[in-house]
Amino acid sequence: MLILPNDYNNLKAAIKSNVTQTEPLGAFYTSGKVPAETIVRAVENKDFSLLPANMKKAAEEAYQAFVQTSDGQLCDAIIDRACLTEIYECGKISKNEIIKNYTEIFAAVTDIKIAVRCAKTKKSLDFIRASLADCGTLDVPRLAKAASEGLDAVYALLAVSKYSEAGEELKKSYSAFEKWCDDKIMELIKAQKVNPFTIGPLFAYVVARTAEIGIVRIILSGKMNELPDEAIRERLRDMYV
Repeated sequence: MLILPNDYNNLKAAIKSNVTQTEPLGAFYTSGKVPAETIVRAVENKDFSLLPANMKKAAEEAYQAFVQTSDGQLCDAIIDRACLTEIYECGKISKNEIIKNYTEIFAAVTDIKIAVRCAKTKKSLDFIRASLADCGTLDVPRLAKAASEGLDAVYALLAVSKYSEAGEELKKSYSAFEKWCDDKIMELIKAQKVNPFTIGPLFAYVVARTAEIGIVRIILSGKMNELPDEAIRERLRDMYV
């Protein structure tokens, strides 16, 4: 589940490089479920049956959309939605509570992020619907409609949802909202420290290490842009340890 994004990133790179006839130097991850070479071959030969069922449909749809419209954002949206849907489905069938809860929160905050970006860039309702994935704790059709109407509509919807705190943080700033998202996930996985007889601690460790790398990026980016130390501290997330 945690490496699925690598496969879908490779699919984006394969489609765009094939259609635009460019060399995707350094664009492919080697740590996915599906070898990057298989994805490239599937796209080159238009033989999407080489791909897993969940990826096959998205690959066909994204390829056709990019060929017909040259819209890279639409191509990305279709693939990202398929990736998020597969992650969410992994959580639904999992017997482990931490994975179920993680995928639910992950899907919700990702959908909110997409909705906010679409609202800011005034995307069409059709584009937004193509971008959002199902989520049990969010009314996704209503979120899509709200995003098509603007940020205020998104705030109003979140205010009466389970994610009212997200709306409050968004009103402060997008960076405050992103910090809230990451902190919610960290809060969820911290309980795994005292749950040693399941896969939970291993899962939490991988998520926590990924978060730590993100924190290093935030610090480096702040230093490179000569932000005050206090401004950098405000962006730092909670840690697992």
